[in-house]
Amino acid sequence: MVQNLVEEFMSHVSQTDPTKKQFNEGTRSPKFGPDASKVLVAKLIDGYLAEIARDPNLPLSKFVNLAEHITSISRPSHDGLYRAIDMYLKEHPGISKSERKRICRFMECKKLSAEACMHAVQNERLPLSVVVQVLFFEQVRATTSSGNSTPDLSGSVRALLPGGSHGSSRTTTTNTDKEWSATNTD
Repeated sequence: MVQNLVEEFMSHVSQTDPTKKQFNEGTRSPKFGPDASKVLVAKLIDGYLAEIARDPNLPLSKFVNLAEHITSISRPSHDGLYRAIDMYLKEHPGISKSERKRICRFMECKKLSAEACMHAVQNERLPLSVVVQVLFFEQVRATTSSGNSTPDLSGSVRALLPGGSHGSSRTTTTNTDKEWSATNTD
């Protein structure tokens, strides 16, 4: 039933797209336009996906079919979709690696908040390629915000490094050299 409603909404949106140009040129604020309703529907469906993802009997195909319908909607944040995907992966630990990749392809890592990125980087259920994308976009975000061409890692990514290291391997090398010197003199 929900899928039918989403299909109906998306077909209605695609039929009204030619008038979108006239609407945006009008005097109304764009936050009340057709794009706003698309974003609201996408958020609603993201929340619905998070709820149904908790059902251990939900087949991947139903989750994917519903998620596919809203991928064309541009939304400012993909945190809700990430939460739904995470819930599905948590409740369905037996799905294959290719199915994990398939379900994650709907999420745009660059549209995750810093908190969602922090969670995603530590999420063992996600495919490694998704974690790498999250790290990449977090680094890009840090580069953009600091204005440097060779910035430090952002605080959230830096916190993930072992031993409070800031990405430098020199500290480890120096400690190893000192340890070797101490053992050679004994």
